[in-house]
Amino acid sequence: MQNRILRPVVILSSIFLHLLSTGIAVATPGTILFSDDFERASLAPGWTSSVGTAAGINTDTANSPTRAMFTRHQAVIVTSSVIDLTVPGADLSFWVRRGSDTFSEDPDNLEDLVVEFLDSVGTWVNIATYPGNGTPGEIITDTIPLPFSALHANFQLRVRQTAGSGADFDYWHIDDVILTETAASRPPLALGNCDDFEQGLSNWTITSAGGNAGINTATFQSASSSMFTNGGTVTVSSNAMNTNTAQFSGVSMWIRRGADAFSEDPDGGEDLVVEYLNSALNWVALETFTGAGTQGQIFTRNYNLPVTAQHAAFQIRFRQLTGNAGIFDFWHVDDVCIEGTVPFPTFVIQKQVTLEDDPVNASNPKAIPLSNSIYRIRVVNAGFGSPDNNTLLISDDITAGIELFTGNFNGGAPFSFTDGTGADASGVSCNFISLADAGDCITFLDSASSPIIPNGSYDPAVRTIEFRPSGIMNPSTGSNTPFFDLEFRIRVTNP
Repeated sequence: MQNRILRPVVILSSIFLHLLSTGIAVATPGTILFSDDFERASLAPGWTSSVGTAAGINTDTANSPTRAMFTRHQAVIVTSSVIDLTVPGADLSFWVRRGSDTFSEDPDNLEDLVVEFLDSVGTWVNIATYPGNGTPGEIITDTIPLPFSALHANFQLRVRQTAGSGADFDYWHIDDVILTETAASRPPLALGNCDDFEQGLSNWTITSAGGNAGINTATFQSASSSMFTNGGTVTVSSNAMNTNTAQFSGVSMWIRRGADAFSEDPDGGEDLVVEYLNSALNWVALETFTGAGTQGQIFTRNYNLPVTAQHAAFQIRFRQLTGNAGIFDFWHVDDVCIEGTVPFPTFVIQKQVTLEDDPVNASNPKAIPLSNSIYRIRVVNAGFGSPDNNTLLISDDITAGIELFTGNFNGGAPFSFTDGTGADASGVSCNFISLADAGDCITFLDSASSPIIPNGSYDPAVRTIEFRPSGIMNPSTGSNTPFFDLEFRIRVTNP
């Protein structure tokens, strides 16, 4: 998610509202997070096989130096141990060789090799499929930018042979599996921005049933790359995004049918379907582009979407229905845009002072020395957007001539927090633990703006208070006013 720098509306100069940075981690590109060259006798401890006799390590063929993992004989799954991928970005690279009678035995049709990863919600996601009926002994080296859903602490990788013809047949060989940290990928696809496919496929997940997808420079709308699908059945799905606003209008994109002049044209039935995920979590077709059309034909589309597309888990996907294995039957996609205006919050800060008492007047108190007043700060979000989670900071200076009461003002806390009700609820909270707790909602600063622990009474050392509510403040819908109030006590000091 992109950080947003917002300029709130502020009333009364002594109160300041800030939006804190969400804190994106600094990448160390090039760090090897995991590697395996299989130069040992068995798969353990890094890998486990679903069928012990159908996978292992041997010297039939290898990339470096003499050994590689193999799968053979039948359907089998080889799964890695858990790998911590809590990094800004990562590439997966590996070497694959289809078996051959000259050193093992070649797989047949439908005896494919599938590469998958475990995503952050526990689903195995296909990122590459290599068909069994290809050239025997063919060597494939691949580097795949992993999508955002792969970047989590419980990442796992697996290779899966889909079928086999029995003992000593149908080999696949795998070597030099490497996960490399990369610099932060482009932000996820979101309302108000586009993907021009110049920085990898980190916003997309490829699910293959024999087809392929990737990025190349064969053709494009905006220089110098575009996404392609080809060679069979394959689906490319975007990351989920929040489009739950009336300011979301739809999606636009550039699509081109392949041509022999720069790739290869699809035939009848080798169609491309564009779909979106609606609020009922059903995929809805926007358009089907037929394979048997003019080679190289370009389509520019801007789809206006219904209100059912406005929800927190919107996705778009491209689905090639079929194709011939190999470098055949291409579709090209570029400049996918999520159209609409990003809704921003607009904060209004109001401060009210109410005289509570003074040492002289029993009624109608005056602002004289040793008088007490209640300060109330109201924070209103009048905008149609929300700030990022845990980024609100409200600060108020305790000016000369007054001092803050840091004792029990409300429920043991030196302040009170009152939320709006019903549709006006703010969605945030402001908890108090103790005067010494650095992690609760309130912080006390001295004249040098350094945090201090107050004395638990009227404290002249406190010159600024800061409130950091937790959560995401609700947006306005035009018919509501999300707000919360903060109250605390101030005393006028002796002249």
